[in-house]
Amino acid sequence: MKSKLTKAGIAIISVIVICGITLFTSCRNVQIFPERIEIVERTIDHSLRDSAVIYGYVLDAFMKEPLWRNPSVILVTQTGTTTLSDSTGFYSIKLLPGTYTIEVFCSFSTVGDTLRLENLNLLPNERVKIKFFKRVEIG
Repeated sequence: MKSKLTKAGIAIISVIVICGITLFTSCRNVQIFPERIEIVERTIDHSLRDSAVIYGYVLDAFMKEPLWRNPSVILVTQTGTTTLSDSTGFYSIKLLPGTYTIEVFCSFSTVGDTLRLENLNLLPNERVKIKFFKRVEIG
């Protein structure tokens, strides 16, 4: 049975060679890691004075590391509030309690343009840690 190597598979192999890490022994072992969103924890912090905070990291879905080349844009669609992730992938946005859609995108990626978390309900004094795992292919 012949296996086809996708364009995304080639990008993954390139990253492995550049980093000098041997993770795959043949093209048959190439794995494509899906984009995903994880709500890691929700806590109450009364020092927020009835506001709410979303924070966390935007990471490469394959390497589980920050997207070092460019920051990611985190957008709250209902308010138009945006922030950029830093060099470690960290971001933080303070919001009023309510229900929001959060979008994350990277300006240099050619796949998986936007990750979208819909209907995120934030309570007063709530901190929500969210990790966004982006699949990245540089075009």
